[in-house]
Amino acid sequence: MNLNGELLSIRSGKELDRRTIISEIIRYGTPVIVACDRARPGNLVKKIASAFDAKLVHPPKNLPVKKKRKLVSDLSPDANSFKVGNTHERDALASAVFALKLFRKLFYKIDCRSPPEVKDTVKELVLKHKSPNIKEALRVCRRSDS
Repeated sequence: MNLNGELLSIRSGKELDRRTIISEIIRYGTPVIVACDRARPGNLVKKIASAFDAKLVHPPKNLPVKKKRKLVSDLSPDANSFKVGNTHERDALASAVFALKLFRKLFYKIDCRSPPEVKDTVKELVLKHKSPNIKEALRVCRRSDS
């Protein structure tokens, strides 16, 4: 899922190693956020987030199944065109939606204040604490354009 909530891919597999998972993720870009549905993320999730220097997002309590179903069912019709084949895929999708909802207000502010060509970069700079605020992140983007 990208930072605009557009679903890029959803799939699962048995006994996938970290290298395979990272290779699959890279096909769609470099993640800024890695999310999980557990209050205590597993080592694999932590390592994947670390490999990308991504913000690791997890709920304060494990997401209940009912909440995960609701998060997935609330997606736009475009996202629902993707087939969620099993509970692993549903949980992954619910985790991504949870993370996006967590940052919804921040992303809205960034979208309102940023030119379209730098919105994702500003989001990344702010999320990864590489800029203390939106204004500074925009300044960084302008400097790199010069």
